[in-house]
Amino acid sequence: MQSYSRECRKCRETEEKPIDRCTANGQFQTGLKPAKEKLPMKTKGTFAKTQRKSYTSPRRLIFTVIAVALVALMGACAPQVVEVERVVEKVVEVPATGPPELDYEGELVVMFDGGYMPPEGLTDAQRAAGETGNEYMAELIAQWEDMHPGIDVVPFGVPEAPPGAQTALIWYMKTAIAAGQGPDLMRYYGGTGYDGAEGDRGLLVPLDAYFRQPNPYVEEGRAGSDRWVDQWENGFDGILAQSKSLAGRYYSIPLETAAPSLIYYNKTALDELGLEFPSPRTNITVLVELLKELKAAGHETPMHLMCCSPAGNWDSLIFDHSIIEPKGLAEWRLDYKVSLSENVIEAEEFSRAIKQGLFAATDPEYKETLRLGKLWVPYVTEEWKIGAPVQLSDFLTGKVLIRMSGSWEAEAILGNPEVDFEVGVASGPVVGLVDSEYSMEEEPGPFVGGPAGAWVVNAAAVKRGTLEASVDFLQFLSANWGHAVKGRPGLVPVIKDVEPNVRPEVAEPAKAHIPTSVMRWSYADMVDAGAREEAFIILQEFYLDQITIDEAAERMQQVWEEWADRAIETNSTESGGSWDLSKW
Repeated sequence: MQSYSRECRKCRETEEKPIDRCTANGQFQTGLKPAKEKLPMKTKGTFAKTQRKSYTSPRRLIFTVIAVALVALMGACAPQVVEVERVVEKVVEVPATGPPELDYEGELVVMFDGGYMPPEGLTDAQRAAGETGNEYMAELIAQWEDMHPGIDVVPFGVPEAPPGAQTALIWYMKTAIAAGQGPDLMRYYGGTGYDGAEGDRGLLVPLDAYFRQPNPYVEEGRAGSDRWVDQWENGFDGILAQSKSLAGRYYSIPLETAAPSLIYYNKTALDELGLEFPSPRTNITVLVELLKELKAAGHETPMHLMCCSPAGNWDSLIFDHSIIEPKGLAEWRLDYKVSLSENVIEAEEFSRAIKQGLFAATDPEYKETLRLGKLWVPYVTEEWKIGAPVQLSDFLTGKVLIRMSGSWEAEAILGNPEVDFEVGVASGPVVGLVDSEYSMEEEPGPFVGGPAGAWVVNAAAVKRGTLEASVDFLQFLSANWGHAVKGRPGLVPVIKDVEPNVRPEVAEPAKAHIPTSVMRWSYADMVDAGAREEAFIILQEFYLDQITIDEAAERMQQVWEEWADRAIETNSTESGGSWDLSKW
């Protein structure tokens, strides 16, 4: 693997080069556009030099006092003007034992933006320069630096992928990170098919051993002081299970999630039409009837969907979780492994179900999810149908009356002074017996969210000598996440004893989405990237009337079977994996 070069830092201090776009070998990545505006560059002297707002380090205070004393001695010669930094209280307390001593000295390079995270109002140039967009986070970083005076936290810009890439982060993981380049720490997607898969490929550091050790920044007697994993509800069987790899390893540190599939609607417009939004539960068929009435009233495409395209698995989750997930938990379980999580359908179980005929895409239950997923297609905007970004401004200006999104947009919508109508908020759509005979829940809840920007450690950190510093930094953040969330409205912390910082209008609807275990089941989060892409094409063609439901089901089954064969070949005990096929 290619070694990490500190020459990369020099790139950032020249006006001729794009900000923070250099790779770890000091070269500039092709396909990355330069920042749009010049930002203050970080020179030697820590992250605090450019981004902290209020924390003054003890060492800097000492130097300042000495400087003042020297000036006083020289005062007879000439008047002097000396800047004295204001002393401010530490933003968080550290246990009396103090921070661990780290052997490493140098730069800790961190990408602060990541998967499933809101932009927090940053400009393209700010994101390119790696700014956090959060002064509270900046204060934590500054304090951690001052506890470890030999280490400088250096922000790393978000890469821009070339045309055709699935996402910038996935492209970067499979190119730069795979080549031993990139930041020491970054934020990824927090899922088995992403973090877990890339970790098992050797691109990320497994964190299992650290989870079982004390977090040195947690006060004695509090959750995390004996085992770091105790800071998360349900430990390894909680939200951490979402990123558990097929090999049974944990590579992600999730600190927050986002309540997905919240619905924002123009209550003023609905009142004028004499219509009410379904409450307290938003059943899918009732929602579709409302969409029909809005279309009949002249609103041709009254609804935005939050993500992606007709192929996005966010939407299929809504229908899978009330029909497929209960079936899987009841019929697909493997009991031979104590490591399998009680409330999680594992990839091994899904693979076995496909190969042994316990489940098929041609079964009526799965075909029912396809039918339900197509119900609202006639009423959503054209951008969604072709996979183009849907513009929030269309909802804010009243062009679109209903927007299914998440808690991360609460501030942009409810805190926008330009919005001249009353905004209603409802929990996301569900599928109950009133919607489908195949639903296994009479009063279902909406699917819950996954990690938002889960932290991962680049495997190259081992060779660079930054591994222990990376883990220590994450332990400090998790112990003090209550301070960071003050600047993160709309995201929901998953660390124990940390109160969410969400607007009151979304607090109640969002409660139904906060994960104490795992995201609702979806095949899209089980299969590999190749199968996922093929499945998305099939859904796209079906939702847009290019193929029939039977054709879609048959093609989907073929995709699943081919994936199961690949998964078995890779993960069976015969191949050195942990799947014991004799126990199937």
